Amino acid sequence: ILEMTHVSLPEAVGMLTRNPAHAAQVADHKGLLRAGYDADLLVMDSSLTLQATFCCGQLAYATEAWQARMGAAVAQITDD
Repeated sequence: ILEMTHVSLPEAVGMLTRNPAHAAQVADHKGLLRAGYDADLLVMDSSLTLQATFCCGQLAYATEAWQARMGAAVAQITDD
């Protein structure tokens, strides 16, 4: 999709985050990762396939593969 639209990934992210927050008149607490804003976040892989969703800072959805990767990463950190 990025190739078809000729926009950069940062531009596309803004179009999918900040612009909708403004349109919905909630840009004072949504649309950015910033202190005081809701911690709503999508985690995507390099193919832009959804791997996890956080709503208000809480994990709401995660693929089994992402959960396994995160479990392995946490185990590695705690072993070091």
